[in-house]
Amino acid sequence: MNIIRLSIQKIFNRKNEIFAYELLFKDSSDRYTGLSDNVKGTAQLIMSSITSPELDKLLGKRSLGFVNIDELVLTKGILDVLDKDRFVLNIHENIKLNDDIINKIIQYKKRGFMLSLERFDSSADMINKFIRLFNFIDIIKMDVALSQPENLTKVMKKFEGTRVQLLAQNIETKEDYKKCQEQGFSLFQGYYLDRPREIEIVGPKEAAQFVILQLIKIIKDDNSVNE
Repeated sequence: MNIIRLSIQKIFNRKNEIFAYELLFKDSSDRYTGLSDNVKGTAQLIMSSITSPELDKLLGKRSLGFVNIDELVLTKGILDVLDKDRFVLNIHENIKLNDDIINKIIQYKKRGFMLSLERFDSSADMINKFIRLFNFIDIIKMDVALSQPENLTKVMKKFEGTRVQLLAQNIETKEDYKKCQEQGFSLFQGYYLDRPREIEIVGPKEAAQFVILQLIKIIKDDNSVNE
């Protein structure tokens, strides 16, 4: 039996309801990593999202799952079998962007996936890095611990009144939480609200199962015989 270990952390809305879970793969060396750091781990989670009753029960009917991605995950085609209505593609802050990667991200957005930015520190460098993607991003996870207050305020004003939801990330204290609510954030995540916990789910036994699911996806999408 293939057991996959995950770290999960809740994300809340303004009504203090669970909006989503961030899912982090825990590798064989017993350390938590972003799924984007481990393509195999990402593939295992994606497979389990389809086959695991434990993960299905965790997410329930309304909650979303945030899956961290980078350029490696985007180019391997392993995201294609994910349910676009249940998973948010969470773009890693250290992703290496070029025209091909940006176009790939936009393609997934056009397919109906929600997109988020991870650990956005509100700096000019971060803004310049992702400026070409802002029109396609649904959620920005703003790191309130790393962001300079004046930069944080500027970014929040930039997106005020737009469809983009701003998530306050790294809320450590009650005071942090109250301040972020007053600032107008719509989503909240941090140790004060919920500490990550580990769960184990049963993963796929063979890599061949992933290939089979890719074939099913191609058939469902009515692609060509050559593909």
